[in-house]
Amino acid sequence: MTCQEAHNALAGRLQTFGSQEPWDALEQHLEDCPDCEHRLRQTESIRRLLRECCIRLRAPQALRARIADALPHRAA
Repeated sequence: MTCQEAHNALAGRLQTFGSQEPWDALEQHLEDCPDCEHRLRQTESIRRLLRECCIRLRAPQALRARIADALPHRAA
């Protein structure tokens, strides 16, 4: 795995991979590449900070109900 592929993986762009192999390759790359491992730690720190410090907003109940009503309903 190249550094660019690792960066893409770290950005969450590997969702299409259906096997464990790409994740294994990423883990191996992180073990071999201190720069990418450092980038991973920075990304994790930023995500943790955002979760701890940012307020999650919730749409008003009336808006949520209108959205739910507008969605196609599945047949039971």
